[in-house]
Amino acid sequence: MVAAVIATVAWLDTEEPDFREAALGIMDGGWKCLVPKQPLVEVLPAAGTKVDQLSDVLSSEPDRDKIDPVLDLIYFNYR
Repeated sequence: MVAAVIATVAWLDTEEPDFREAALGIMDGGWKCLVPKQPLVEVLPAAGTKVDQLSDVLSSEPDRDKIDPVLDLIYFNYR
């Protein structure tokens, strides 16, 4: 979950499509061999709502104003 949030924030800040691809791949289990092969919500069922929120952000245009709400999806501070 933390990796998906970090990749999403990186995409929002830089508009680099590789970060968006990484975030989506982390959540669906398809990104390289760094994550389990199944979707994140199968590995962490309690993350379902947060995965939905990240997916919504990733389906829109990058906007730096969304960085703080995305960072609020994790319970500890990585800033």
